[in-house]
Amino acid sequence: MGNCCGSYGFDCLCPSAAQTNPEVAGYIYNGPGRGMQYLSQIFLLGAFLYHAKLQANCYTDDELQEQADYCEDPASMMNLTRAATPSSMPTAMPTFAEEPGCEEKVYGFYPSSLITLVQMFCSLVTAFCCPVIGAIVDFTPNRRTYGYNLMMGVVVINAIQIFTNSDTWFFMLLLQGIAGALYTCHQICLMAYVPELGSSDVDGEAPKTEDEINAETTLIMGVSRAVEQLSNVIYILIHASFGMFMECAVVIPFGDGNYETGNGRVAQVMSVVIGG
Repeated sequence: MGNCCGSYGFDCLCPSAAQTNPEVAGYIYNGPGRGMQYLSQIFLLGAFLYHAKLQANCYTDDELQEQADYCEDPASMMNLTRAATPSSMPTAMPTFAEEPGCEEKVYGFYPSSLITLVQMFCSLVTAFCCPVIGAIVDFTPNRRTYGYNLMMGVVVINAIQIFTNSDTWFFMLLLQGIAGALYTCHQICLMAYVPELGSSDVDGEAPKTEDEINAETTLIMGVSRAVEQLSNVIYILIHASFGMFMECAVVIPFGDGNYETGNGRVAQVMSVVIGG
């Protein structure tokens, strides 16, 4: 099969099994793409919370005007943010110094409760789907096909969520619950490969002992986690650079004048283009 992961220039992170077994290489490099899809959903939570509070009228006209004028006069928003921040250090992120505990509701719930409710919805969907996916993994040869399609579903949902705005935010929030369930089901398909990662025998060599199989499986999983964490750090640093250095030039305009929306959209674009 050839050098499956060394050909990408990562020989130092490429166990010998990955050079002859494409499934091992696939397991290792599944991590970076998977991690980006997950992290982008976290960055989008701020946009959902902002639009939920906006629809519930939790922000005053003065606060919304401060936001609209932020890029023209960042100092005014810095002062507003400093008053709402426990630390005396200023921050450039345009948040709002609102009264604690907005009592207004949207769709019958407090804005701050919607995120946890969607996570509960995600958990329920996952609980119903996991036995089905587990049966497919155990009793059919289709684990790779289902794993691929499940993660493609997450990528497609992330692409759709780029268009999150004040009119679509609730639908996008529900999609996030579905994306979470798809992600977990993809993990089931992925974990089905773990027992076989270190068990591939090489032609012309004696079969591996149980200790050798366990050692190689541990090495492969460790390398996979290292590659995933490294890619996550790079993704976060690139995403943070947009907020720090291109806030008014890219993030806020991309979010239709709102930082939280632009921040989430940038994260989704990165996850789809780079991680998809």
